[in-house]
Amino acid sequence: MNTEGQLIGHGEDIVHLLLKRQLHIEDRKIKEFPVDGLYRQMPLVNVLHQDYIIDLSEEHQKGSIDVFLVFHGIKYAVRIQNGGTTKNKKGGHYGDHKSKHDSVQKMMMEKSGIIVVDVWQHECKNIFKDRDNDASLQELKDAFYQHLEIFP
Repeated sequence: MNTEGQLIGHGEDIVHLLLKRQLHIEDRKIKEFPVDGLYRQMPLVNVLHQDYIIDLSEEHQKGSIDVFLVFHGIKYAVRIQNGGTTKNKKGGHYGDHKSKHDSVQKMMMEKSGIIVVDVWQHECKNIFKDRDNDASLQELKDAFYQHLEIFP
């Protein structure tokens, strides 16, 4: 739980810290959107094009983006995608229901002009151990592989 009462999962704090440090960018409050900066737990309804909000399911209406980045006017939704609790990692964002939900969310954001970056637990072991080190930074850069131009 952060200071604003939002539930923060493993990996979110370190991703936020690494982006802030690497990009020399400020934290922002949701009411400041779309000013360049880092936003935590950005409500999905605040970033989607109006055409998509009308058709949102109740579940999507309540959804939020873990870390939302606006950098040089470009919008990035950084989703911290953890696995389930079972031995073979089923469930969580890997399970059928959540993965379908994530797929629809991603499509709506991309059609709204937002770049979606997924930070997957199975690819980012250091990030999900909340480690502030070079390996975590490399994992984050790998997640941004198509958009590495943002990193100095």
